[in-house]
Amino acid sequence: MRSSSVSKRCCSARESSVTGHPSPETGARRRGIEWNIAEFSSSSSNLSPMDRFWVLTMYKWRSISARNASMGSLDKPTQAHRFRQAVAPSTMGKTETIRNIDPTATVHSGARVDASAMVEAGAMIGCDVTVGRHAHIGGFTILQSGVSVGEYATISDEAVVGPGTTIGAGSTVGRGVRIGREVELGVRAIVGDRTNIGAGSRVSAGAVVEQRANIRQGALVDRGARVGNRVSIGARAWVGPGARIGSRTALGARVVIGSNARVGNRARVAQGVQVPQDAVVPARTRAV
Repeated sequence: MRSSSVSKRCCSARESSVTGHPSPETGARRRGIEWNIAEFSSSSSNLSPMDRFWVLTMYKWRSISARNASMGSLDKPTQAHRFRQAVAPSTMGKTETIRNIDPTATVHSGARVDASAMVEAGAMIGCDVTVGRHAHIGGFTILQSGVSVGEYATISDEAVVGPGTTIGAGSTVGRGVRIGREVELGVRAIVGDRTNIGAGSRVSAGAVVEQRANIRQGALVDRGARVGNRVSIGARAWVGPGARIGSRTALGARVVIGSNARVGNRARVAQGVQVPQDAVVPARTRAV
């Protein structure tokens, strides 16, 4: 995982749009957006969940209001090209390169966004963020400093991804997901809507975490494991390769679920319990 120092390497607190879009000053005047993404990236980890909710709500309201106001003043040819702008015209047989970045998105000057990636309205991309080929960043999603998004990865609307986190190639992050700092999502991992993943956790390649799960700090969901909806996984717990955790189940801190084990719906596994490889914990069981 990447060091937390990556968030300290931000180039500057000054916002900037990507090549082909208006200058930061012009864009800010036109949209009326006053937002310091570097400040948000460095300070949001100190905010409570409720504080972060209200910050995001205020930002969304201001962005939508400003966007609606600005669209009324744009002429039709400009509106027709709001969402796509050619930055490298085709010559000598080369394919034309298109940037799919909405004008209301904020991209830090120190970020690297591939020309084929799509960034939706109101998204915020921080310093030293890398967005790979054909990745998709949803509306009002926030990528804090040092985040890496692999090629063909999809992050849905209103997600927040903490500093230094890696989103593997082909992964899918659902709507409203909250991911802490220095989390690792492996290749083709799937995280369902409204799930929370604590700092330093890992969801390995091919693993699936369904909707509204809560994964605490330092937990590991290993390769090919599947975690049901509304599951709670305690700090530093381990769900082994190929294991299955049923819906609304709770795993305590430092629980170990062996490879290919099965834990039924609404089961409770107490702190520190080890479930052997290939074992079955029936639904509604309390393992202590």
